[in-house]
Amino acid sequence: MEVTFDTTVVCPPVIQRHERGEWTLLHDLKNHTVVRVNNQGLAVVEAVARHPRLGDAVAELAARFSMTFDDIAPKVLQFIFDMSNSGFLHIETYKQIKIKRPRLEAPKGIYIQNTERCNLGCVYCFNQEERAHFTKDHPEMTTEQLKWAIDQIADFGIPQINFCGGEPTLRDDLLEVAAHARDRGRLVCLVTNGREDGDEFLAAAADLFDVVWVSIDSHRREINDRHRGKDSYEPAMRSLRKLVQISDRRAIILAAAVISSNNWEELAEMKRYFLEEIGVDRFRATSYSPGCAVSLEEEWSLQPPPFVRDASVLPPPDTDFADFSAGFDLELEVEYDGKGGKKVRPPARVINHCGVGNGELAMLSNGDIYPCQLLCKPEFLAGNLFDQPLPEIYRESEILQQLRELTVDRIPGCSTCDVRYVCGGSCRATALEMHGDMEAHIDYQCDLYRRNAVDNLWRDSKIPIEHVAEARKKLLDVRKQVEGEKVELGVGVGGEEAADVTASQEEG
Repeated sequence: MEVTFDTTVVCPPVIQRHERGEWTLLHDLKNHTVVRVNNQGLAVVEAVARHPRLGDAVAELAARFSMTFDDIAPKVLQFIFDMSNSGFLHIETYKQIKIKRPRLEAPKGIYIQNTERCNLGCVYCFNQEERAHFTKDHPEMTTEQLKWAIDQIADFGIPQINFCGGEPTLRDDLLEVAAHARDRGRLVCLVTNGREDGDEFLAAAADLFDVVWVSIDSHRREINDRHRGKDSYEPAMRSLRKLVQISDRRAIILAAAVISSNNWEELAEMKRYFLEEIGVDRFRATSYSPGCAVSLEEEWSLQPPPFVRDASVLPPPDTDFADFSAGFDLELEVEYDGKGGKKVRPPARVINHCGVGNGELAMLSNGDIYPCQLLCKPEFLAGNLFDQPLPEIYRESEILQQLRELTVDRIPGCSTCDVRYVCGGSCRATALEMHGDMEAHIDYQCDLYRRNAVDNLWRDSKIPIEHVAEARKKLLDVRKQVEGEKVELGVGVGGEEAADVTASQEEG
């Protein structure tokens, strides 16, 4: 479209602003397009908002910056061109993107509790009561039955399998079953407490799994063992040290810590220690949720870290909200570029749901299917693989259908939030534990999730202009290969640097 000084340039009708230093983040709340502009770029946007006719906006800017019309016009025109190509500014009329939220044909991942048995006693265990019930009354599947279940999962098209528990390494056939999942083309991840620290096992695990997640809550023995039980520290540390020394391994080695009021002040040192001294590939923090605790000691009661509740309390220096999972992706999601290489996480997606019963499922060791690993409770049983095919359970279960309707647009306190489609409304299992209601707003976590969402928008606004087209094409190509779905993109560019935004439009 030809642009002249008589052209009308239209700003988004609703813009949320966030400022950091000399930069301003502009978030189009209708199209979920984000741009990051410097002071000069912001001046252009503000001028266009006041004077939609391009020539009038250029005239105002020339006067403001004491430049001639002819000198400033080429710079403004280039900026307008970049911003209109990004989808943030519009020519003549505002073009609203219809955000499509197709229901997934299959979940993105499933958590398999290959056993409910565990050899630790973490004070904050979220499913201790459920594990005791299932261990007593439900026999575990045999090796061949687990492989049969893996076949159902693969045939349904679920790309990722996370082996958890209980403690998954307590089953002698873990590697055999995981290898079968690998043979069926699945991404396979292991969540372990690290007590299985034998050289032969760890070498095999590092070569087999895409992610080996070792849970450890501190680089100091006394803190970790008070969280996770006596003598839990040394095996986990041995496992991490051995895993990172394995050359040419497939697995990403991840150290994962639950952060509470008792270890939050050492978070920066903990992160540095695991990344630099131990040499893990990734460090991940999870905020303790008080509703999950079942065996608290009165003299050492746990609370969430204070910065979760209070916006005036910042995380320790050298840490940020990116260290915490915030529900934007499956916790262990690994994406590939279609050629065997791992790919960095794409820009923030439009989500309206935490993913429970839609983007993820959980399976217990007897074949029972649940909406997620945090809701393995009798009232949330969706079905059993021995009674129904998995696709039928996924599509027809009443409880799964009900949970899919728990979108941010229904949650009080979320429905009017400007970052609700970045946050996704937080974990519904946590809402149930904290407030006794799946539809409740999680007050104590809200500030953390909001700040995390804004941080993600800032992160997604920092792709250099010359990389925007490349990033956009790569994201499309990879998602088509990995998920087999069509993806719509909105890419924004601002100022002298780009702002890439919204990737796929989808539910959790």
